[in-house]
Amino acid sequence: MMDDWISERPSNYNYHLGELINIEAWVVQFNHVPLHVLVHSCVATAVPDINAVPRYSFIENHGCLTDAKLTQSSSRFMPQTQAAKLGFQMAAFKFQQVNSSWFYIGCILKATAASAPADAEHKACSFSGNRYEVVAAAAMVQGRDVISHQSKEFGRTVGVHVCSWREK
Repeated sequence: MMDDWISERPSNYNYHLGELINIEAWVVQFNHVPLHVLVHSCVATAVPDINAVPRYSFIENHGCLTDAKLTQSSSRFMPQTQAAKLGFQMAAFKFQQVNSSWFYIGCILKATAASAPADAEHKACSFSGNRYEVVAAAAMVQGRDVISHQSKEFGRTVGVHVCSWREK
């Protein structure tokens, strides 16, 4: 996403190390109850395979963005202004042991009824000021997820594009 959070950034854009990458997850409403989208987990790999090594897990624990705690970066979830969309910023990086300037991002998304109350397993939290802060939360409907989506084709993960970096 561009900095305006409206336009998509061209897929051939080269990020500089540490530059924030805007990523947006969304759910299409169709004909069911309004939904609240959350990012359950995300990993970055050097090849389009979520199980590959090296692998960097940067969203864990049911939606906590851990990158800022581990790297002191500015990575964070954005305030959620629409239940069906959730944006976050991830600092561009490079796997030290890999010659390629590309990395691939794969995420597991969850969607619940927008009217459901908050829950520790359905949240978006960022690390700031030596603690995690919840910026968005939703819960399960009658004890189960309305939708839980994991992309079968890594390169087609919903709302996420392949990113590369280039040093300044």
